[in-house]
Amino acid sequence: MNFKLLFLPLAIIFSPSLVIGQDTVTIFSNNKKLISFLSNENTADKTIHLNNIPKKIMSLLIQVDGVHTTRRIYRQTLEVTGAEDNNSTMVELKRGHSKKFNITASAKNNSFFNGGVIKLYLVLNPTSPRMKIRSQRIFLATLTTR
Repeated sequence: MNFKLLFLPLAIIFSPSLVIGQDTVTIFSNNKKLISFLSNENTADKTIHLNNIPKKIMSLLIQVDGVHTTRRIYRQTLEVTGAEDNNSTMVELKRGHSKKFNITASAKNNSFFNGGVIKLYLVLNPTSPRMKIRSQRIFLATLTTR
């Protein structure tokens, strides 16, 4: 009986630790929301198939919001690579938007719109080079239009 009374408060206290490492990734095309999904560090398969991409794309924006983007001591960059990880492009945050990355040019370079594949990584670097904090590279997802 006493074990049940002890277990319930401990379960309530430590339950927020189960969601550590989740980021919400939202993809916008021509300022319209295409898809939104959770990117969890523990998930093995992170392949997202985009079927409803418009024929003419003026802009492709990626918004990342969650645990990794709330840390103010890191400068956030989105790394966009091809299927083989040999051609990578670093994309800075879009000016005026706190958590949006404009990947239109890098997606065109990786032939993403012609049935290609791109991989998204969130790169966290310290804001000051004097900080004794290590950089992080977090795999968000693989996007495909096939």
